[in-house]
Amino acid sequence: MGPPPERSLNYKVSCLINRDTNDWDLDKIREICPFAEIEILKLKISRTGAPDKLRWMRTKDGEFSTKSGYHAAFAESNDAGRLEQAGNWNQEVWNLRTAPKTKMLIWKALRGALPACHPWEISSKKDSIRLWETTMGLCCHIPNSLVMWFSSCGLLWVLYALLTSLTLVIVHASVRTPNLKARLNTFREEFRAVWRNYSEL
Repeated sequence: MGPPPERSLNYKVSCLINRDTNDWDLDKIREICPFAEIEILKLKISRTGAPDKLRWMRTKDGEFSTKSGYHAAFAESNDAGRLEQAGNWNQEVWNLRTAPKTKMLIWKALRGALPACHPWEISSKKDSIRLWETTMGLCCHIPNSLVMWFSSCGLLWVLYALLTSLTLVIVHASVRTPNLKARLNTFREEFRAVWRNYSEL
């Protein structure tokens, strides 16, 4: 069993289908790629001749989105378990009553996808979360210290820092957090300011 024959280099999937039976052509599969026979046979071919189309299996409608792609990639990382322990923060972000671009900003911050000149580390204790600047960067002039500390009777709602041209927002919501609605109203203006700064990056 070696590499596929040179004549099959330009073959398409349709070359592995028997047109008479509208099913897989086992002889061709065994000739061209016998190592993948089991996986190929698991794929169901349309009996009605419907055209093929790409479907993203991580969404209900089968359409790929950047959000679902990030979600899939992040789920495979080591950080997924740590972040999920704190509650359903991802759902809370998308349920916020604010502009879509603000939701995206918050979501990117939670995923660590904002442009930054410093590496950040989030450490959590029972009733609070700290955001530490782990090294001194060359493009920002701030001390190597604790940036912000929020303690409440449950979980962190909003932790934010505006550092010259760098904007960092981390949001975490929980039904156990008191005055959730009041906190959202309090920080609505800050979110608008954060978004303006973020848009200028």
